[in-house]
Amino acid sequence: MSPKIPKTMKALVLEEFGKPVQLKEIPVPKPRYNEVLIKIEYAPLNPMDLSFLKGSYSSVKKLPVTPGFEGSGTVVASGGGLYGWSLIGKRVAVYVQRSPHGCYAEYAVTNAFQCITVPETVSFENAASGLVNPLTVVMMHKKTLKKKAKAIISNPGASAVGRMIYRYFTANGIKVINIVRRQEQVDLLKKEENAEYVLNSSDPNFQKDLNQLSKKLGATVSFDAVGGSLCAVILNNMPDGSSTYVYGNLSMKNSEASQNDLIFKHKKIKGFWLVDWMKKTSVLENYFLSKKLGSMYNNIMATSFARKYPLNQIEEACRFYLKNMTEGKILLSPSAIEISEINDKKINEQCAQQIQPRL
Repeated sequence: MSPKIPKTMKALVLEEFGKPVQLKEIPVPKPRYNEVLIKIEYAPLNPMDLSFLKGSYSSVKKLPVTPGFEGSGTVVASGGGLYGWSLIGKRVAVYVQRSPHGCYAEYAVTNAFQCITVPETVSFENAASGLVNPLTVVMMHKKTLKKKAKAIISNPGASAVGRMIYRYFTANGIKVINIVRRQEQVDLLKKEENAEYVLNSSDPNFQKDLNQLSKKLGATVSFDAVGGSLCAVILNNMPDGSSTYVYGNLSMKNSEASQNDLIFKHKKIKGFWLVDWMKKTSVLENYFLSKKLGSMYNNIMATSFARKYPLNQIEEACRFYLKNMTEGKILLSPSAIEISEINDKKINEQCAQQIQPRL
């Protein structure tokens, strides 16, 4: 028996970029052909969400819109299509790429093929960040294999995606040099992830150590979400012919590279965007790739979370997240009535213990 779907729902609505979102009572959206309606349990705050709210993220979505690119929940209706119908009643992780009905609401709509089923052993919390970061990491690994790199550099290494990069690449036999900004982040990665190579960019010997280590390990690929001058510093201390792929801009400054590196040392700096990669792969390939991720949500692809917030406290949630990114991601929940802490210590310890070679 299908669950009863209300006529209206609570949702955050963005009417103007750079302005606060508003919690409103709006009609529950109806899925079109090949789309499904999901009752949302949790939705994370990602850097891409923050950029979208400010108007600095490339998207086809037009205002007004309910933000929230990913989340977790249960499929309660389908607009048609065999796969969409098969998902009804299933627990899923979702990615809302094009639909204006995002996950910061009680219900969201997305393409059925941007949902993956979640095993009963995986909580809705862990599944909430089950697509964007995990798929990004898998695509990064494919790029690394194509470049035949023996090791990579990850900046920032202590972020949610940085820790996924370390686990996934290590499990597949590729060394990772993790770049962080503070000593407590060095200690964190060594303790919780058993990371072997962690360099502090604030250390006076940082450039010398990076230069020696990248050459020793053959780190000819780096993935950078910080940008700014540090991007140039890292590329400058990599072997000749190396490539940096920029997938974010946490510093809010343009990524840099020296002419000497680009011209005479044949180094490259390129953008890396998951959406572009998804366009280049078939729907079927993306589907099977996504299905593969489900078994990793409790270990290699697990995400550390710090707090849960109700929808009406998104402004406070954004402020906390921007100041405490290393502590873990923030979850928004339509059913939450107050802020609550999340203790992920056990999850992090399990991740470090469960990394196994060659997935």
